[in-house]
Amino acid sequence: MATAPARRPHASLPTRDVLTAYAVFGLCSQPAFVAQGPRLLDLARRSPLLEKLSDAVVKETFFRHFCGGETIEEVRCTMDEYRSRNVGVILNLALEADLGSQDAADPAALRRAAEAVSSGMQESVDLAAAYPHNLVAAKLTPFFPPPLLARWTASTLAARSRAFGGPVLDAGSRRLDRRAVREALAGLPGIAATDADALFDRALPMSGGVGGIGVGGAGEPTVDWIGFTDALAVVDGDGDAAAAAWRRDLLLRLGRACVPAGVEGLRANDFTCIDAIMEPLEALVRRAVDRDVKLIVDAEWTYVQAAIDEVAIALGQKYNGRRGDPSQGINGGRPVILNTYQMYLKDSIMRMKLDVERAKRHGTNVGVKLVRGAYMVQERERASAMGYPDPIHDTIEDTHKSYNSGVEFCLDTLIDSASVSSAEAITVDTPLPLQLFVASHNFGSAGKAMILMKEKGLAGSSDAVVPYGPVCETIPYLVRRAQENGSVLGGAWLDRKFLGNELRHRCGLRPKQVEIDDMKL
Repeated sequence: MATAPARRPHASLPTRDVLTAYAVFGLCSQPAFVAQGPRLLDLARRSPLLEKLSDAVVKETFFRHFCGGETIEEVRCTMDEYRSRNVGVILNLALEADLGSQDAADPAALRRAAEAVSSGMQESVDLAAAYPHNLVAAKLTPFFPPPLLARWTASTLAARSRAFGGPVLDAGSRRLDRRAVREALAGLPGIAATDADALFDRALPMSGGVGGIGVGGAGEPTVDWIGFTDALAVVDGDGDAAAAAWRRDLLLRLGRACVPAGVEGLRANDFTCIDAIMEPLEALVRRAVDRDVKLIVDAEWTYVQAAIDEVAIALGQKYNGRRGDPSQGINGGRPVILNTYQMYLKDSIMRMKLDVERAKRHGTNVGVKLVRGAYMVQERERASAMGYPDPIHDTIEDTHKSYNSGVEFCLDTLIDSASVSSAEAITVDTPLPLQLFVASHNFGSAGKAMILMKEKGLAGSSDAVVPYGPVCETIPYLVRRAQENGSVLGGAWLDRKFLGNELRHRCGLRPKQVEIDDMKL
């Protein structure tokens, strides 16, 4: 049992804000509220009178605690307050969408909608640029209809699993020779032996060369997960239209042949829709590059995540810059795009390591954000309803191990790739092929990350997430935050203890000792 430092982390907050935060975390700790609150809120919002009342209550409680304001002016005041405490800001225009959102097949309409989202997020970039090293978080579901991302993910995962004999968790380290690829795709309707050979040949250049442990024998050419996934990418950073057309045609046919019954794969017109959305999305990235503002691509649900990862990888390859070149990327040779990995997922550590290696092979910088995860309730409910394995670690200890291992891997890789004599030589001006963002509500993990950085001679900075937007549009985000802070993975329990002590201090009472159960570290 450890004891938290005797400190007052909330001493600078007005008493009203301390009371609000204490009440919010208290509600998040009640399972009945976390389970039934979203349903009650949804019912209230169906009545015009109750909708106004519920929005007012939400604004003065959850919105007030978790969000930075409804308007740019309000957010600017929040940013100034954080800066006065030497804390950076991650701006987050709190837009969310899920599979229940409307699908669309009109590329022109999708582009107009994406342009509106891009315009709002570009305002975030301009606001973030007022201070150095601020960041902007960007969800992709407001750009892409979630049903489209789900079809894209379904085709992608099915094709990968068919070729490699399993998902990335089981097959990410395998290598296949030409015969193995032919055998994996043999007998699929619409797929010829020449398709298997062409796929192998296209995967080979990015598979780490010739050799390795192949199915055939030592020294025989083999392809790995990285080369294979590059060879089937719907979007990439090289801009080769002919290569993209070939990849898309093959993935479309593989999806039709491999996607399980009852699940829809990519449609032929989805690619035109994707291209229409990518243009305004890239306009946002170009604005971020121009203003030296990093963009964090948020992780979302597993049934759309493979598509999100692919977009983040493609944007990184195009805009993150060449390794070791201070004129590339932003901030003197650092990545502009950071992809997010939810380490409560069983496959996240493997996916993250493969993506870091992928960037190394492409010679580009890479950005990594590590989080525990924010969709545990929805993920487990969906896995149970649809009868597939729970994607989340079975125990909290496994999640902690995954998260802490990811932090250590990234820090070691950062030092090895920085091309300096020692970690102490890394400054704010050093080009970094890998940039790490450690995001956690967990007191123990944050502390362990700081200890690791100190041991390795690295320095970091502190940043606060500042979501913003109209109350009515941020409610899905606030519901998810309530569920996240109510789960065992959240750090709300410790915040509530500190807030309680702050209230005791202001009432002239002796604060209680805060003991931290090692199981929660």
